[in-house]
Amino acid sequence: MNTGSTQPYLSIVMTARNDGHGGNLRERINASLSVWSALCLEYILSIEILLVEWNPLPSHPPLRDIIDHNYNNTYVRLRIITVPASVHSQADKEDPLAFHQMIAKNVGIRAAKGLFILCTNIDVFPDSNLIQLLAERELEENT
Repeated sequence: MNTGSTQPYLSIVMTARNDGHGGNLRERINASLSVWSALCLEYILSIEILLVEWNPLPSHPPLRDIIDHNYNNTYVRLRIITVPASVHSQADKEDPLAFHQMIAKNVGIRAAKGLFILCTNIDVFPDSNLIQLLAERELEENT
């Protein structure tokens, strides 16, 4: 398991809210985490996945309870950040949305420890070509 002793090359920021939007959240989130974890292990890419849960509903299980597997391995560290309703209510008092996806992604970006950051959605899957390219560690800073 990645103990966090070395800086990950890439921080993956994803956001979610267990509110029924899009359906099958458990399946979608576990499929995404499984693909990221397997490909990073295969191509030896050190990442952290920051899953930001925004304004969770008390009537629904939190994200940590719907993740079916420990996706942490030598190259992958999963971190779940929960932004409570008390913070949500201060984020944008004029906006009736229950889920501020972009603000949630900014929370993840600020907490990221990777050399580079990729913001994506839980239902966008990387392919092996992308992970292989990232594993070459040739991204340039400040570009």
